[in-house]
Amino acid sequence: THRIAAALMDTGIDYQALNKALFRTKSLRRLQIEARLTQTIEFHEDGAIAIASIPLSLMDRLGATEADVEEISNFPGQIAGVLAAITIREQKDGTSKISARTDPSHINASHVCALLGGGGHAAASGCTVNGSIEAAKRAILGAIAQVRRR
Repeated sequence: THRIAAALMDTGIDYQALNKALFRTKSLRRLQIEARLTQTIEFHEDGAIAIASIPLSLMDRLGATEADVEEISNFPGQIAGVLAAITIREQKDGTSKISARTDPSHINASHVCALLGGGGHAAASGCTVNGSIEAAKRAILGAIAQVRRR
């Protein structure tokens, strides 16, 4: 991968601008969402599990779009000590979309989400549950506990 990237850089492309556009630029709405999540994130099991919730009311208040929350599921996992980063997004149809990012040596995200009808792989999985964000929190915490007991 590094050799391919080096070869592309040798072509003369403006890789600095590309790097900024892809990895170092966020919309103001995205930063506002991250600020809200930072203030409201919930920790469980002595900080090993972090749950970030994004209600529709926040999206509406900020005028945020799906593009503003793309890849936001990685956000709570940036916190030191977090082994399971859970993001729950309230949906207009009354469901809640759960994204799980985990350290698979401690918690297998695929096993957790499979218990709730979802899937993915050991480090990144997702599922959708019927009900509110609070119901989704209870469901995902229960599934994590079940997987950890195995």
